[in-house]
Amino acid sequence: MAFFETNQYENLKNSLNSYTQSEKNIKTFKNPDLYYNRGVVHSYLENYKEAYIDFLAANSIDSNLKGDELAQNIMNTFIQTVKFVKNQCSLKNKKLTQLLNSIPKNLKEENNLILTSINDFVDTEGNLNKDISVKNRLISAKIIQPVSKVFEVPL
Repeated sequence: MAFFETNQYENLKNSLNSYTQSEKNIKTFKNPDLYYNRGVVHSYLENYKEAYIDFLAANSIDSNLKGDELAQNIMNTFIQTVKFVKNQCSLKNKKLTQLLNSIPKNLKEENNLILTSINDFVDTEGNLNKDISVKNRLISAKIIQPVSKVFEVPL
């Protein structure tokens, strides 16, 4: 609960470490709640592959938790997102060009923000560029198609 009150990812990471340590200490009885709850934490952290695996593990121990449904929801969201990206949300080139041209490309100087391309945050292989500081940087973008998630962080 502290995560939602303070918006600190550190609390979620600490709970994730606790679940992982608990799993190492379990010898005989596998607790489905451990996997289910760790799956929820992974979902909040957007670690969907790990969440998927944990929900299936929870379901294999106790199907009443319906972990298979949550795992399937994660898979459906992934498939939907891939389809949106692949077909550019079914937008025609003219509309896509209009949207791209409507994205602001500069900022007023007084706000101390640097307009940054999303490409600046990834290297040539598509990995996160750890050399760039995110402080005072702004990515200007348009949301074309919102993607629903299995777990949204409560506002």
